[in-house]
Amino acid sequence: MNPIATAIITALETGSPMSLPEYTALKSALGQKAGPDSPLMLALSGLEQKPLAAGWRQVFLDELEQAFPAPPESLLQLARQLHQQLTQPPPRPRPLQLPRRAQPFIPRPQPPDITPKELLPGQAVILVGPPGSGKSALLAEWAAQLAPASQPPERFPDGLLYYSFYRHPRVDFALEQIARAFGEPPQPSAYDAVRRLLETRRVLLILDDIDEADDLPGLLDVCRKAGVLAASNRPLPHLPHTHPLPPLSAEEGLALLDQWAGWYARDRDAARQISQKLDHLPLSLRLAGQFMTAAGEDAPNFLAWLEQTQADRGQTPPLTLLLDRILARLDRPAREILSVCGLLAPAPFETGILARALTPKPTGTVFSLIRDMFRQTPPPPAPDTAPPLRQLVRFGLLAQVDSLYRVTHPVLHRFARERLLPTKTMVRQLATWFIGLAWDSSLSPEERTARLQVNLEHMMTVLGACLEWEEWEAAHGLAIVLEDFLDHEGYTASRIRANEIGLIASWQLGRPSTEAWLGNLGDTYREMGNPQWAIKHFEKALETARLTGNLQGQANALGNLGLAYRDMGQPHHARDYLQQALPIFERIDTPAAEMVRTILAELDSNS
Repeated sequence: MNPIATAIITALETGSPMSLPEYTALKSALGQKAGPDSPLMLALSGLEQKPLAAGWRQVFLDELEQAFPAPPESLLQLARQLHQQLTQPPPRPRPLQLPRRAQPFIPRPQPPDITPKELLPGQAVILVGPPGSGKSALLAEWAAQLAPASQPPERFPDGLLYYSFYRHPRVDFALEQIARAFGEPPQPSAYDAVRRLLETRRVLLILDDIDEADDLPGLLDVCRKAGVLAASNRPLPHLPHTHPLPPLSAEEGLALLDQWAGWYARDRDAARQISQKLDHLPLSLRLAGQFMTAAGEDAPNFLAWLEQTQADRGQTPPLTLLLDRILARLDRPAREILSVCGLLAPAPFETGILARALTPKPTGTVFSLIRDMFRQTPPPPAPDTAPPLRQLVRFGLLAQVDSLYRVTHPVLHRFARERLLPTKTMVRQLATWFIGLAWDSSLSPEERTARLQVNLEHMMTVLGACLEWEEWEAAHGLAIVLEDFLDHEGYTASRIRANEIGLIASWQLGRPSTEAWLGNLGDTYREMGNPQWAIKHFEKALETARLTGNLQGQANALGNLGLAYRDMGQPHHARDYLQQALPIFERIDTPAAEMVRTILAELDSNS
């Protein structure tokens, strides 16, 4: 093939040729030499509109040959530059995702025989200790020591990545994120992708809360060639490489309390007893110190409360007693914000989310609420979230990260989730906010993608809350916008979850979109290289579409079945389904008909 044609067609197959400066330079040069209204440029314009159409491709090739039977060197040079840009492998990503360090961090005893700097690929260290004992803080310190200059560790030159399984137990989700961070497509599955990348790369993984992983043996097997530093809240006796984390000593506990309580801990004897009664647990000591400072309570008075409460409540853990006391001191707006935080993911969030969740309209449907968001009339006054946010920060439950806020510890996030039950209205309002974000026409496509990417973890968590609270309309609407985004960005595991919930919501609402959700699931499995699962979903989608008389759904299911059988190397079955799909696509007059004709022509030429 002509080198110019090869470069042009390869660029068009990427789906976004105009984003390549080399493509626009070559196209401009062709227009200057052949003429902007020449048959060649008209053919190129048609091919840009339908890059998969065999007819337009042949017309372009003919016109290119006619215009330049012997292409000038200037055009060939531009074509070579474009082809090189398209075919040269990009530099492999070397992610450096360090966990957030605790400030302040009190040096503490470490398990014996552990030297993180001597960790090698294929070795693992798993810290074990109760929640709040400082495991995550120690992992973060180790990571900072291994990568002091914001460069991957010497023994792990291909990158370092942190992942927490708290509230994210699915291992396939975690592995997909790991694969994507290293630039590895998660096909045919995230498990395969991570195995593949670890064959050639030396990587350090820092994995928190691994006891919550739904397939811990599978996770450790897949990652066995990586270096692993991990933490677990409970013993894992069946696993090697586990090390109990020694508690803080009395002096270390006192030093940590001093850091947070300052002047209020000046009574050394009372402060020492507080640390002892809190089991020298780092999280408890931090919260106690911040409570004393926020409430203006000195160590003797705090100790008197602690002794009396422990006497009254027997075996209740000290951390629970402390959290109950903090909760009792919070104003109602602060408690409401903490309740919303329990619905979100344990990640930084925008304050606009809070304002939306706390400005309810109980009688509105999801889509009427979304319409209200885009009306020109003044919105109802939103609650002032600044004072309660400041209160939550003072008491140590939230921390500010630039313009965002985050819950400071998974234990506190779990406490908010379990003790401060939200309302269904809050769940609906959160879903509405995210749907509105996806539909916000004031954002450019790039801005919208960036905002959705930042909020993706929250969106998936709220989608799960919609399922839990049986907010079916909200679940259906949020699943729709997530499907579009996840499909575009290539998130396969998350896309399956979103479509499963969308399918459940569709059933509950009696919506005619059931076959679309089944088709989306089939499409995702096909992209993952699992045509058998794809076919099962496409067959169910076809059955449903025929029952409802949905011609578009029937054509889509038939076409998808054809593609799945083509992927399996069964052209006879593929041709049969595509031939059934073609007249339906033609009847409803959709551009998909041209694509089906092209695929059928390819099958015929290969038979």
